[in-house]
Amino acid sequence: MGGSVNGGQIYGQYPSLVLGSEQEVGGGVLIPTISADEYFAELALWMGLPISDFEYVLPNLNNFYYINNGQPLGFMNS
Repeated sequence: MGGSVNGGQIYGQYPSLVLGSEQEVGGGVLIPTISADEYFAELALWMGLPISDFEYVLPNLNNFYYINNGQPLGFMNS
């Protein structure tokens, strides 16, 4: 993807595949440790979207990430 990506990193945690674990909500369905909104926020920030517009573009982001904490995941070079 070019020099803008901080490669070689794994984001989130690999879930326990044991039924009844903290991340399993029933029927083998797992809750991810990182939301898609966090990935989108990282890309939007890199593309130039001001942090002040995050709440309009990604209204669910506040459920997973505090907007004023810098880069959401850090996989893009700033």
